[in-house]
Amino acid sequence: MSLFFNPSKQDKRLVKLPIEKILPNPMQPRKYFDEDAINSLADSIARYGIIQPVSVRINEGKYELVAGERRLRAAKIAGYTEIPCIIIRAGEKKSAYIAMTENLQRCDLDIFEEAEAINSLLACSNCTQSALAESLSMSQSALANKLRLLRFDPEQRDIIRKYRLSERHARSLLRVPPEKRSEVAEKIGAESMSVTTADEYIDTVVCNGIVRKQLSQKSSKKAPPDTKPVYQEEKKPIRTFLIGDLSIFYNSIERSLSILKNAGYDASFEKTEEESEVKISIVLKHEGKKL
Repeated sequence: MSLFFNPSKQDKRLVKLPIEKILPNPMQPRKYFDEDAINSLADSIARYGIIQPVSVRINEGKYELVAGERRLRAAKIAGYTEIPCIIIRAGEKKSAYIAMTENLQRCDLDIFEEAEAINSLLACSNCTQSALAESLSMSQSALANKLRLLRFDPEQRDIIRKYRLSERHARSLLRVPPEKRSEVAEKIGAESMSVTTADEYIDTVVCNGIVRKQLSQKSSKKAPPDTKPVYQEEKKPIRTFLIGDLSIFYNSIERSLSILKNAGYDASFEKTEEESEVKISIVLKHEGKKL
């Protein structure tokens, strides 16, 4: 069952309203406005007029914007005192839904605005993530991944916005300890790293952190001063590999299988993730070859 709606013709009417009489939408999902983009839109409106009306609703006798804040701001800059509006019948919840869906359909929200809007819809609609995901035409896992982006603090979000890092960059940055995210995000952005390069860099940051932590723990475990040293047979050092992210492990398997395939073997690798475990299946088929 969809959480959204399709207003009938009886629910809408077109009018011209004074811009100063239109109140902002308190549930507006967009928090960050690109001034250059607004000015560009204002130039277009000055030349060609307002092609698409904004949407408003009547709330306690006043006009409240539902969708179209970029157009409204641009119209003000272009010198308009009135703007064409579609008045719709919508309560607070429907107004929030319309504002979000319009922005989502236009790809107008950045990754954090989208996550905040989804979180607000969950709160006001009192529905499950699965139900909301279905209404937004996305998978539940995709919706959950977007909500994870709310773990970034304002400083980290500003850096990600400054360098226009993608959602995949951001999700990878979540693997970094919170106290180092700003530094790592700054480096990734300044060097214009691709997602793959950023993943590799983050792997080194995470693994080095684990190594430093373990070395620190070992150095803190010193023998008491009154303890006599006990002779122990010298043992050869054992190499220890620390993996901060299992993607390194999976990539190693895939590279190994690639070598087998090039040698003529039919090799495949399947990974199944469940709630508390990951199952890995490696299948080698032979056609007259000795395994």
